[in-house]
Amino acid sequence: MITILTPHFPPISEFGGPNKSLAGVCSLLHKQKTPYRVIAKYMRHAHSDALKDFDNPNISFKDRIKIGELRQQFIASEVIWINTLYSYSFSVLPALALLFTPKRKVVLSPRGQLLKGALNTKKHLYLRLYKWCLKLAGHKYYVHYSNEQEARDSYAIFDDFQQVIFNNLVSGEVLSEQLSARDKEKFVLGYFGRISPIKNIEFLLELLKVLPDNVVLEVHGTQSEPRYIQRLKEQADLLDISSRLKFCDSYNKTTFAKHVQQVDLIVIPSKSESFCHVFFEAIESRKLVLASTGLPWSAANKAVPRTLLDLDVSIWKERIEDLMDTDAKTYRQQQDKLVAYYMEVFETTKSDTLKGIKEFLN
Repeated sequence: MITILTPHFPPISEFGGPNKSLAGVCSLLHKQKTPYRVIAKYMRHAHSDALKDFDNPNISFKDRIKIGELRQQFIASEVIWINTLYSYSFSVLPALALLFTPKRKVVLSPRGQLLKGALNTKKHLYLRLYKWCLKLAGHKYYVHYSNEQEARDSYAIFDDFQQVIFNNLVSGEVLSEQLSARDKEKFVLGYFGRISPIKNIEFLLELLKVLPDNVVLEVHGTQSEPRYIQRLKEQADLLDISSRLKFCDSYNKTTFAKHVQQVDLIVIPSKSESFCHVFFEAIESRKLVLASTGLPWSAANKAVPRTLLDLDVSIWKERIEDLMDTDAKTYRQQQDKLVAYYMEVFETTKSDTLKGIKEFLN
């Protein structure tokens, strides 16, 4: 039995990289007939009807987590898999429950939380205390990274834990054909994801300023940080591009497919990402992508040159203007090449995930 602890899980928290990754892992475990149980957070105030048609006895949504319940679940498990580092209910309480649990295998997945730019002095102190508590419990510990780049660029506090590397899963489902609507008067850049400072959306505003006037930017995602939204709007006013910037509502799996059809190019300006599901979801919708080298997918440049670029406004401007002049045939060829790259990643990640899970099960 693998017990998976995560504060977010579909359908209550459909979007977000870790959510999608764990949903894919659970699907794989089901196919492999490996027993598992997910314990996730139930946010009653926001998702009272989210579970209306949901039926999976292996997944429990809890509005309160109790140490005693966790301990009983841990005793019945071979592997305990913790998927966040900074949650009281899903990081701290499990660590305390482990103090009273017979020796087990424990997997920590930082999910990018140890990357540069994601840490401050308080987090450094917290992580030292957290690790001390884990070591005191005396279990066999593994730290799971999505890829070599995340492992290399993460804070090395867990380096004495056994390291396991396997990537997040992608669906392997790609639209048969989808072309950008290149006859429009406007060329639409689309950002999809969390609207927060770590996503570096300011860069896109600087970029929009130097692009032709018929280029517009749509920002799709949950507007959960009002101060940051206001800061972006003020920046747009200063750059005189407010009329070319549109903040759109949040989206789900269905509405993503609808909104992405109206976009000519998906743009991802993150300074650092451990995986970035939106990158692959764009390819699934047969859209071209322009992303930063903060993503760990530099091999995509072998399929379609200049898919991942350094965060330099002039370099991004040149790539976008070239795409604006691209005819439908060339655009389709680039789509096909990105899809071929995507399918390679799909097969590799599926194999690596199975190997990684078997490593800490055995």
